[in-house]
Amino acid sequence: MVLMVFSDWMSLIAVFISFTIPVISHLTSTKKYELFSQKQNDIIDWFSQTILCLSELRSRLEEDTQERNAALWRLSSQIEIGRFFFPNVDRKDGYGNNKPAAYRGYRNICIEFLVMYYQICELNNKKKYKDHLYRLQREYVSFVFDLLEPQKKTKSITKYTGIIIKEIDITTFLDDSPDKYIFPF
Repeated sequence: MVLMVFSDWMSLIAVFISFTIPVISHLTSTKKYELFSQKQNDIIDWFSQTILCLSELRSRLEEDTQERNAALWRLSSQIEIGRFFFPNVDRKDGYGNNKPAAYRGYRNICIEFLVMYYQICELNNKKKYKDHLYRLQREYVSFVFDLLEPQKKTKSITKYTGIIIKEIDITTFLDDSPDKYIFPF
């Protein structure tokens, strides 16, 4: 029987560590990516429902119907849910300290866009502000877009899955031969 000396044991431990650290590192990175992706997906789900409310409200701007009111209520609910993704900003000046926790401080600009949208939709002369609503919606979309960084996510998808998402605009498409692109329809 061969006895192992201290240096042999240390060598075995070193080999074990050298193999396990990369595995642990990979698993940790993968878990971080999964958590990050889940957070992004949650925001996208909330964003999708919110943008539907905004579009419906703008299309029903001149109506005073049950459907329009239901869209306003949905937007109000989306604003409240959005506070979990975009909590109020605490400037350490005590603003709102007398309010419940979710309402202390200053509204995040993303939520402020939605609140202003809601407030305009409640006005008697709301038709006058249709262009403002359109601008608020574009600012809201751009804010969420900047936060989620879809180009960065596309690169991550390619890195982790090998799936390449082609970047092409309509001018390039029209300049190329129609045979270059294969569509499933």
